[in-house]
Amino acid sequence: MIAQIRAVCPDCGDVVVTVDDVDVLLWPADVCSYSFRCPTCAGANAKRCASRVAHQLVEAGCRVTYCCWPDEPHPNGPPLDTDALIDFAVALHDCDDIVGAATI
Repeated sequence: MIAQIRAVCPDCGDVVVTVDDVDVLLWPADVCSYSFRCPTCAGANAKRCASRVAHQLVEAGCRVTYCCWPDEPHPNGPPLDTDALIDFAVALHDCDDIVGAATI
């Protein structure tokens, strides 16, 4: 029998998922999260959790991904702000040749 896990969807409330429906992300410094797709509304959900909870999910049979932080910030410019993101979205919308526009 496949283990069942009780989870909470922000739209549907309490739902039951199986270990096959849950992905656990383990980051350095005991930063942990899990994600699942709601069986009722099919919405994607991600939650931070205590390392104890993450390890229990892994022991139950959930898929696990070991993650790491980038070594350093991207060296070619400042972080994106809201204005830059909006400009990028507009440029993508107006662009007929995305591959050509992506040249650096």
